[in-house]
Order: sequence, then structure tokens, then C-alpha cells
Amino acid sequence: MKTQGILVLANPNTVVKDVPPDFPIVYKKQITYYLQNLRSTGVVLSATQIYDITQQIQNDQKKFSPFPLCSYYNIDVNDLRTGLLCRYCNKHLRRNNRETWYCEYCSKDALDPFNDGIKDWLKLVKNSITNEECRGFLELKNPNAARYALSKSSLVKKGKSTATFYISGNRRAITDK
Repeated sequence: MKTQGILVLANPNTVVKDVPPDFPIVYKKQITYYLQNLRSTGVVLSATQIYDITQQIQNDQKKFSPFPLCSYYNIDVNDLRTGLLCRYCNKHLRRNNRETWYCEYCSKDALDPFNDGIKDWLKLVKNSITNEECRGFLELKNPNAARYALSKSSLVKKGKSTATFYISGNRRAITDK
């Protein structure tokens, strides 16, 4: 059975370079029209053939995991903005009181900027974090502040003493608030 590839674009402003001249490019809104105009080969697949194709597709699937994003997109970790950042405008937060932080730029309160920063680290840099990495990334002044932020998070503690690190685990997921 002959198959044919097709590139479907969601945005009509997208430019695709170096496409072979006979390779079809269709925009999302044109898919129905494109499929209706395909020539029928007259071949009808049996239920067994469809099942076999389905099984082959399922067996060939690979889980897509672009994390950590810095590695995937070749971003230098030193280029990342660090500190406790506002989740709305990405500006640095100011402490409002013992429990809350405040963004002077967009006037939003942040209830748990430590958890947000730790989630950012796990998505951007690597799937584990140490006390030292936490201090550096969140711009915390001492190890106790980092220990507090890490213990308050949903991460699972591994190792002992200076070899301690934290990973995402089953205890509870890091939640978006």
C-alpha cells in the first residue's frame, strides 16, 4: 500500500524552507478540502489490515520529551533570568510579608514563588536540583533558605549530607496555582 506524506501548518504566516517541490503543504483550514480531493486507489482495507496498521503505529511511537528545555533547544543556562520571578510578567518579585511576594511591575501577588522557580529549574535545566543549585537559581542568600524551599516543595529528597539532591516524585505533583 502506498502512503503519502503531507505537512500541515497551523499558521499561514509560517515559512518552510527547503521543501521538495512535489511535497504537499496544507494549512489546517484546508485539510478537509485536501482530503476530499485525494484520488481513491480503489483499495479497501480489511479490518485485520487496519488493526495491523494500528498496532504498527502504536509500536513505533516514541514518547516525546523535550525536557530539559535548555538542552533540547541549545540554550546556555547562564542566559536564563534567575531569582524569584513573577509568573505573569517575568520581573523580579519583592517580599510583601512573610508569606507573600509582590510584583511592582504588574501589581500581582505571588503566593509560592519558590515552587514556581523550582518548577522552572526542572523544566529548563535538569530533572533534579541540589541545595547549591537552588540557591544560585533562586538567588537565595543561605543554604537554610534553599533547604526550606526544597522541603516545602513536592520533590523527593535523595542522598545524604552534601550529596543530597531532590527529584520530582510520586509524593505529589508540583502544582500550578
